[in-house]
Amino acid sequence: MDASEALKKKAVAARDFEFRKLKTREKIAAIVVSNPGAAKAAARKTLANKHGEAVAWSKAIWSDILLNWSPSEIAVLLTRPRPEQEALADSHPFGGVLSLSRAR
Repeated sequence: MDASEALKKKAVAARDFEFRKLKTREKIAAIVVSNPGAAKAAARKTLANKHGEAVAWSKAIWSDILLNWSPSEIAVLLTRPRPEQEALADSHPFGGVLSLSRAR
């Protein structure tokens, strides 16, 4: 494999990763909107388990978001973050809520 083929494969892999990330965020956003109480409870549980300086900034911000933002505002942050919000959207605490959709 030459360098150009390797670059093409890398570009395809990066595009596929972004697509899967967006689809996962869309599923989570749908759960946040349809079942906000359970989604926020799952997020609070995740935030309670996060420790260390590396996650302190997102923990503080997400704790505030859970208290003050509506489910639809959270869904927009997850599905259409502004460039400066991308890292925050990537660090969302809603990983456990996907099990809520499978439990139905």
